[in-house]
Amino acid sequence: HNFTILSNYTFSHCISSWDFAGELAGVIYQNPLNRASGERGNCGFDHRHVFNTSIVVTSAGIGTGALKAITADWSLAPAGSLFTGNPIQLSDGGKDISLSGQGLDRPNVVLPDQVYGSPKSLGAWFNPLAFAVQPAGTFGNLGRNALYGPGQINWDMSLIRHFRFKERWKLDVRAEFFNIMNHANWNSPTTSNTSSTFGQITGFSTPRNIQLSTKLFF
Repeated sequence: HNFTILSNYTFSHCISSWDFAGELAGVIYQNPLNRASGERGNCGFDHRHVFNTSIVVTSAGIGTGALKAITADWSLAPAGSLFTGNPIQLSDGGKDISLSGQGLDRPNVVLPDQVYGSPKSLGAWFNPLAFAVQPAGTFGNLGRNALYGPGQINWDMSLIRHFRFKERWKLDVRAEFFNIMNHANWNSPTTSNTSSTFGQITGFSTPRNIQLSTKLFF
């Protein structure tokens, strides 16, 4: 009946001891001698909940003659995605406090029941006072990728007019809207405890973008 709806929901959990991020010969562990427990944690791309939905509506036209020619062959296709945030890695700012030569030290958790702000906000996504620099020569007890950043909500939409010349030839004139609601999705907070904005969110992801295009099929 000239429309299609597609929706899916995924619950997943990815666990690893490291996220591939470039040269394997580089420094990748806080403690290379304790990968099994010290580095085992959430994958950097782990999104626990993901929901996507899309709708495509195509007009069959109204009436006959010129009215039908004007109102037929339009397609409206909104698409939405909602997902929880990905893990974030807190650090001691690259300082080698553990004296391991790695420079990937994580801090200690000193207030485990007060890690996140209440409520979470731009000024305090997590509570910076819940973390402290560990004693020299030791590793912090914070797990790898233990905290999660903000989730994302995004709505895109396209409006297409199909012009059919012959069986083989067709022209599409498209207007595409990305983040059509101009929803201010928050970026991840500052994760270095040496920064004055530790725990704060200081930026937003991509705003609304609109593009126009034509596509010729032959």
